[in-house]
Amino acid sequence: MSDATADWLAVVARLDAYGWSLDDRDWPALAACFTADCEADYGETLGVHRGADAVAALCRRVLEPLDASQHLITGHQITFTGGAATTRCRVVAQHVRRAAPGGPTYTIGGTYRAALVRADGTWRIRRFALEMVWQEGNLRVVEDA
Repeated sequence: MSDATADWLAVVARLDAYGWSLDDRDWPALAACFTADCEADYGETLGVHRGADAVAALCRRVLEPLDASQHLITGHQITFTGGAATTRCRVVAQHVRRAAPGGPTYTIGGTYRAALVRADGTWRIRRFALEMVWQEGNLRVVEDA
């Protein structure tokens, strides 16, 4: 396998690990997806958070009260420049909280944009942004959790 192919697969695997760690509620694994000095922008509702531990704490606060979530990540486009990569991919994220007043589900669709760096042979996310394209269902599923 070429180095370019290995890097492409490693970046996709890192973004997939991000989604799996959210849905598995594995907060240490989530923090490990990011550099210690990362910046993650979750839009107007959840804001910008700096540092891997702060990102994991935010996601924990939002997702842990839910009964389930599922983040489907696809359509990766990646550009490499030396030991850095920029990527965008599509996401559909389903959130379920059965006891939520007004209905149990809230779904979003959007784009993840990320800048990753390779350090010690491992790709980690340095900058991350969620660009929401659409939403459907009961926002209270995540707001009231």
